[in-house]
Amino acid sequence: KRGVVLAVEAAKPAIVFVPNRQLTEVLNYAKNMHTNCPLVFVVEDHPTLSPQCMPREMAKQAGLSVIEPCDSTEVAFCARAAASFSTSLHVPVVLLMHNRLLASSSNELDSGDSITQAHKPSVESTTPIHLGRRMELNRQRTLPSPGERVEVGFVTIGGSDLSLKYLVSELQLLGRVPMLNLRLVHPIDTVPVERLLSRCRHVVVLEPRPGEIEQEIVRIAQAMRRD
Repeated sequence: KRGVVLAVEAAKPAIVFVPNRQLTEVLNYAKNMHTNCPLVFVVEDHPTLSPQCMPREMAKQAGLSVIEPCDSTEVAFCARAAASFSTSLHVPVVLLMHNRLLASSSNELDSGDSITQAHKPSVESTTPIHLGRRMELNRQRTLPSPGERVEVGFVTIGGSDLSLKYLVSELQLLGRVPMLNLRLVHPIDTVPVERLLSRCRHVVVLEPRPGEIEQEIVRIAQAMRRD
């Protein structure tokens, strides 16, 4: 919490690391917070040490957008996206990092841009969903044609995306398995999810903490049935 207070008082772009044990306190403090400079919370997701902690659900209850990279090569991109979200929405944004991802590394050519140097948003990009679409945070692969239905599709979160891509490659099924990778995990953009659900008989959700995002996908499916 002290790091958040110092970041707000400094009135400068900031990245604050939040371990699982301090997550509840920090998110409660951040509720209804208004920021004039980009403020990104790098939240540790450690399912082994903190199995009772549900960081995605807790951030959702705090009303904060959550962006989650899949591997170390995506961290800088997702961090810049989080800074842009914070600049546009004037609120803190959560960059969720699995503990294994925090322990990894990746080389990146210097682009000359600071991670906290957010791009100015266009006028219409005033909601998290619009920002996520403009930045192409969610990625849909091998989507069946309209009217066509395949047996199974997958929704992936975080590192499960790499695992699924490796498995599909090993089984020589590239280009045949529908996949939706959600990097904007809150709020969830229902449009690509509905598109996948309408073209697959079964959808499997692969996520670090089973049940967090799955519940959201089930709610979207139930709403589609009612309509």
